[in-house]
Amino acid sequence: MADSEIERLRDAIDCAWEEALKFGLDPFPTHFELVPATIMYEFASYGLPGRFSHWTHGKAYYRQKMQYDFGLSKIYEMVVNTNPSYAFLMDMNNLLQNTFVAAHVFGHTDFFKNNAYFQSTSRRMIDKVSIHAERVAKYEFDHGKAEVERFLDAALSIQEHIDYNLLLHGDESPKKEEQKSTRPTTEYDDLWGLDRKAKEAEEERDRRPGRPPKFPEKPEKDILLFLMRYAPHLQPWQRDIIEIVRTEMLYFIPQAQTKVMNEGWACLTGESLVLTERGLLRYDTLHELLAQGEGVTVGSGNGARDSITDRHVRRNASTIRLRTRRGLVLEGADEHKLNTGPDQWVALKDIKVGQSIPLSVGDNLWPEQLVPIASPVSIVAPTVVDVAQAAGVGVHTVYRSMSGKTTFAADRIASAIQNTGYQFGNKGKPLYGQRLPLVTPTHVTASFAEFLGYLIGDGNIHVSKNAIGYTTGDRELADRYAQLVLELFAIEAVPTWDDRTLNGKGGRWRVVFYSANVLDLLQSLGIDLRAKARQKRIPSVILRSPKAVVSAFLRAYSDCDGCASTKEGVILSTFSEDIAQTLQVLLLNYGILTRRYGPNVRIKSMSARVFADEIKFGLARKRENLDQYLSRYQWFLKDDPTNEVVSIAHGVADVYDITDRFQDVRGYRATLG
Repeated sequence: MADSEIERLRDAIDCAWEEALKFGLDPFPTHFELVPATIMYEFASYGLPGRFSHWTHGKAYYRQKMQYDFGLSKIYEMVVNTNPSYAFLMDMNNLLQNTFVAAHVFGHTDFFKNNAYFQSTSRRMIDKVSIHAERVAKYEFDHGKAEVERFLDAALSIQEHIDYNLLLHGDESPKKEEQKSTRPTTEYDDLWGLDRKAKEAEEERDRRPGRPPKFPEKPEKDILLFLMRYAPHLQPWQRDIIEIVRTEMLYFIPQAQTKVMNEGWACLTGESLVLTERGLLRYDTLHELLAQGEGVTVGSGNGARDSITDRHVRRNASTIRLRTRRGLVLEGADEHKLNTGPDQWVALKDIKVGQSIPLSVGDNLWPEQLVPIASPVSIVAPTVVDVAQAAGVGVHTVYRSMSGKTTFAADRIASAIQNTGYQFGNKGKPLYGQRLPLVTPTHVTASFAEFLGYLIGDGNIHVSKNAIGYTTGDRELADRYAQLVLELFAIEAVPTWDDRTLNGKGGRWRVVFYSANVLDLLQSLGIDLRAKARQKRIPSVILRSPKAVVSAFLRAYSDCDGCASTKEGVILSTFSEDIAQTLQVLLLNYGILTRRYGPNVRIKSMSARVFADEIKFGLARKRENLDQYLSRYQWFLKDDPTNEVVSIAHGVADVYDITDRFQDVRGYRATLG
């Protein structure tokens, strides 16, 4: 940053301080320093400036610095929990970035000052770690660097085995004078108490005949403290190093415990699904709603909901993508915590292949209101200008190429015409002045959802002909589809038998009707009119609908792309990866566990019974087959709500944070990645 910008940054920081106080914050006085990237990443790898030297800090430095050099990550600020607080800003950031980062820092320092977890931490930790570093350096001089490093390796390997609650609730350990007697200061001091210890041990054995004395009497969570007090062969310098490691870890532990409250969730990618009172929403859609000021509550397990209070997006974050044996996928930031059991949280980067993770099954949280249908958005037909821009040529060149007068950029122009869907003349283009008004429902009802289920399952759309068709081998389904078209749009569609077939099964029933207005309506609901089988998706309006509406969609879709086997239960088939994964997540809300086998989503045992009770098939023959499957068994084992991780992949993506009103991490269902 230039000197003139530094002066402006000082003024901006003063303004941010005043605004923070107006918001009711009470932060520590904060001292800011502009540092280069090398210093920033050195401080970040050591945790604190001036800390003792160890090879693990150097390893962390080179890893983080390399990620920065390759553009994979970037540290915007580092804040030290002291009084006054110290904040380090990157001198490579521009004025606007550092202004916002500085304002962000005051939130951290207010949190350090007022959060209960930080009340027992040392506010002079920078001075302490400098003293610790001097002591470690002295031990390296006295006992040799290799010996001290070897012992530090051992101490740091168990540094997280401490009990932070001792600072909050006091030490319930033995009296101080008794502790002193168990901590020898010379190599002979422990001999003076041998008689007393032997006598006490003998009395203990007398009280419990046949049982050896138990040591320690109670389980010890703080292993470092236990070693400091009771390890018989440690030298004084070794006890001191354990105390140094423990003291510094006690300083860092509250930051790990409150990471969610201090930063919010750094969680999942934009296409992941989250269960809300508005149904299943993609994370990027959820952020759009929050940006518009709308209130949203999220499912937090056991049928509970919590309000979202904040949001944030991290661009190009390192991600971990998990796939379970059932085929469920979860992708999120590598630091995102996954609930693996009661009060047990594991970062995605620490999940291993073969590890079981719990699934959120049977929440049964559904929206209560029908999704309204807004006025259709008119289809905008591609023009020759779109073709010219896509091909990187002029409009005149496109016309000359189509008329065969030039071969210049012919391949690019042909590719642009195909990609944009451009057609010469008025063929296939909406002529709004010649249209009749469309009769359409005002909300996504069960009937409309059923129509969409047939359309996504076995429907087909020809935009150039304004045709919406449906093909099936069952006359019952063809009649039902035609009936829905008449009820919903007041358009008469007649099923016709088509002898032509490519699969050798003797023809199909076809139902086709023509309406540019209906195409406009479908497009306004987010349905891709040109999507092929592998690109199809379950419409978002279905994911945001009440249970009865979702069930109607799934029933129609299952009649098209599902089968009921008397031996295998329910099998749903799709070539779309997106539909398969969305189906799995959607069915979890019912309490239905599924398993993926290639293009098939299978539902068996108890989950098949839930499917029969909650969704059902519409076709009588499929209902009968499912009833036969269920009647073959007197009872089913309860489905295991956990699933084994079978693959882990690394990637980079935008990740989306949300914070709920309890500022707490919630258990995650396996969702779309």
